[in-house]
Amino acid sequence: MSSEQLTYELTNAQVPFSAIQLELEQAYSSLKEPASDAAQRAVEAGIDTAALPGTFGQVLSVKKSAAGVDSSLVELIIAVSGSGLAATVATDLWKKVLLPILVAKFGVDAIVAKAKPKKESPEQADGDSD
Repeated sequence: MSSEQLTYELTNAQVPFSAIQLELEQAYSSLKEPASDAAQRAVEAGIDTAALPGTFGQVLSVKKSAAGVDSSLVELIIAVSGSGLAATVATDLWKKVLLPILVAKFGVDAIVAKAKPKKESPEQADGDSD
């Protein structure tokens, strides 16, 4: 079983990690209710909600870490469980259903995707800088 990690920064200090976690669990639970916002978003994304496991933790894992010089920046780390089609569905569920729900609730600037670090070129790795 492989696990892809997606990292986001929680940029609004007024939005605690616990509120994010609670909203994710509630949104996932509501996927089984056809009239819910989460279920409608899943249908639009082509996700078969009936095929999803019973609990959020079986699909995605959410944890936080402190970053920055003074550990004031909170990172939200989403670990996608599974491989192949299961991982694709889990990633789509996060990007097309759950993340938009969080953005709608907490604001577009509250959760920002963290850019992946660029790989060093061979010149940089050798310490050849002018």
